[in-house]
Amino acid sequence: MPSLSPDQFTDYRGLHQPDLEGPAIHHMEDLFGGDVYTHPHFYGHGEKAHDREASRALRSAKGNPDAPVNIYRAAPHGVTSINTGDWVTTSPTYARSHGLHADDPSQDWPTLHAQVPAKHVRTGGNDIIEWGYSGPTVEKARVHHPGGR
Repeated sequence: MPSLSPDQFTDYRGLHQPDLEGPAIHHMEDLFGGDVYTHPHFYGHGEKAHDREASRALRSAKGNPDAPVNIYRAAPHGVTSINTGDWVTTSPTYARSHGLHADDPSQDWPTLHAQVPAKHVRTGGNDIIEWGYSGPTVEKARVHHPGGR
């Protein structure tokens, strides 16, 4: 696979970037209150599969900055890393949905996966689905779903 140029790398990430200074996944009660663990669906997107996967990750990381958290990201073919500042999710089905091409499944993007410490998974405060990755670059992230081709 050809590598992306620096311009292409910036383009696929988009202009809207996550807040890497926001609270980490292990401290969500500080932002949303304690009911984030008992009623996480209040803080999701309303899609049951996405909310269920995200709430599972949220509960497993509670109070432990070093808890392993599975993160996922759709990215163009040829991208093999998850980088500091990337948008990520703890829901593999949500990540997969972001890689789907509107008309041609052969052009679907792969979904990358990595397991990282909770302290590197940060929110801008909108919900429990979308996160910013603040840790070091994960080179050669595992391909969770190959995408089209």
